[in-house]
Amino acid sequence: MTQRHVWTVDFKDIKALEVTCKCGGKLTIPVPKDSLPPHIKCAGCNERLWDGPDSRDFQFVSGFLIVLSAAQRHDDDIFRLGFSLDTTEKG
Repeated sequence: MTQRHVWTVDFKDIKALEVTCKCGGKLTIPVPKDSLPPHIKCAGCNERLWDGPDSRDFQFVSGFLIVLSAAQRHDDDIFRLGFSLDTTEKG
């Protein structure tokens, strides 16, 4: 029998989103935040990470940011929202 290790995170515990460029450069976006700049370049290689509001990459990151920000502002008197990660070592 393998002991199971689970890490549980409340969405209110998340302080930032991290976007990692293929060069390894990281962009940190504080949460909660209501909007995302439509054009952002990587600080490491200067490549554009997404190209405006019609970009699928922009929509993906922006949508995630909006949902995460809304979850953080949610009144948790009724319920709390979070996620869990299984950290059990695979052998």
